[in-house]
Amino acid sequence: ERQVFQFLGTWSQHALSWLEAPEMKIRLIRYEDMFQRPKETFKGLLDFLDLPDEPERCDKAISFSSFESLSKQEVSTGFVEAIPAKDHAAFMGKEVANIPETASFQGERRVRFFRKGRIGLWREELSSDQVMRIIKNHRTVMEMHGYLDSDGSPVF
Repeated sequence: ERQVFQFLGTWSQHALSWLEAPEMKIRLIRYEDMFQRPKETFKGLLDFLDLPDEPERCDKAISFSSFESLSKQEVSTGFVEAIPAKDHAAFMGKEVANIPETASFQGERRVRFFRKGRIGLWREELSSDQVMRIIKNHRTVMEMHGYLDSDGSPVF
């Protein structure tokens, strides 16, 4: 009751359901832009929202929304969007108490939402077959938002 209805399909379907929503004013902000150019990216958001550019408040907002800050908050108080460990596909059938990388929210163990906060970590964790399958299934949206170069190779 406290959230906007959203379609949860594939990554591409989910992204496009927001980006193509009729009569909805949308500003796309990529994680990579926030990570690499936080001030410029946040300033662009302020302009989009017709809010005044107040450098001190902007710096404070960037600091409070940094990966480090959000990750610490999750560890100390949990995070509502984190998936309950008992419901996460990777951990089905396992003893919840033994699941790594979890935080608690309202007494329920959840899979950590804020994992590592690094760009390009997929290069260390995904096989080339997995990367090729992701690109095959999501090429159009990845190209649309600058995640692939002109040769179709990942950018970040």
